[in-house]
Amino acid sequence: MVLQNAGEQSVTWGPEGIVITDALEPSEQVRLIGGAILIKTKDENGIGTWKTAITSKGIAADLITAGRINTGEI
Repeated sequence: MVLQNAGEQSVTWGPEGIVITDALEPSEQVRLIGGAILIKTKDENGIGTWKTAITSKGIAADLITAGRINTGEI
């Protein structure tokens, strides 16, 4: 079921949760499920897999993309 098409994204709701897809880059997706936010990543072969990015227990540090993180201020 498509809940909303807003400009550059589409939002669908189904048995796998709520999936938000970038209309210009369909491989860029975020999934919301009970207790977690997952992102779709690609391995070295270009195969997409879902990885847990954020839960109530924390943020997966291996999925953080930043130019600079000062851990003294976190």
